[in-house]
Order: sequence, then structure tokens, then C-alpha cells
Amino acid sequence: MRKHFLTFLLLALISCKEETIPQDVLGVDKMAAILVDIHLAEGKIDVLKLYGDTAKVVFDHFEKKIFEKHNVDQDVYKNSFEYHLINMKTMDQIYSRVVDSLNVRKQVSRID
Repeated sequence: MRKHFLTFLLLALISCKEETIPQDVLGVDKMAAILVDIHLAEGKIDVLKLYGDTAKVVFDHFEKKIFEKHNVDQDVYKNSFEYHLINMKTMDQIYSRVVDSLNVRKQVSRID
């Protein structure tokens, strides 16, 4: 019985080890910052009631500016997004920060 308990404890400790993100993948903070800007851009397009090709052209322009702002290549962003999708723990952390940031912006806009 003790042997099973020690095995379980060892496995639990190993699974709790914080996963290191590969060097070529954007970290949680950087991904969250980019996604906040992307969601704000999508909101602007929605408010402007742009649809179809027009919305795509405008979004592509916004997206290009967002990547320039964050000094990130589109392919690096895409690969990082895919990595974080597979590793849902980090995606949960990212979207928790995105939601918090967007809520703060919403509250600040109400005060102004």
C-alpha cells in the first residue's frame, strides 16, 4: 500500500511541475497583450458594422499594425497560438488575462 502511495505522490509532483514554454513560442503575457488588441480591433469592426471583404481588409490592416506594435511576426504569433491551444493550461492563463484586461478597459471607459 505504501508503495502505491509513494508512486502516486511522485506522479502528482511530476504533473505539477510548471511547464516551460519553448523559446520560439510567445509567452503568456505577450500573447495576452496581442489578443487584447486583436479583440479590440474586432470590436471596432463590429461597431463600424463592416462585413465580408471590407471587414477582412480592415481587420488585416489592424492585425498588421498590432503585430508591428508588439514587434511580432505573424508566423510566430500563429505558431504560438497553436502551441497554447494544445497546452490548454497556458491558454486558460492567457484568456484569463485577456478577459481581465478587457474588463478593466470597460470599467475605465465608463468612468471617463
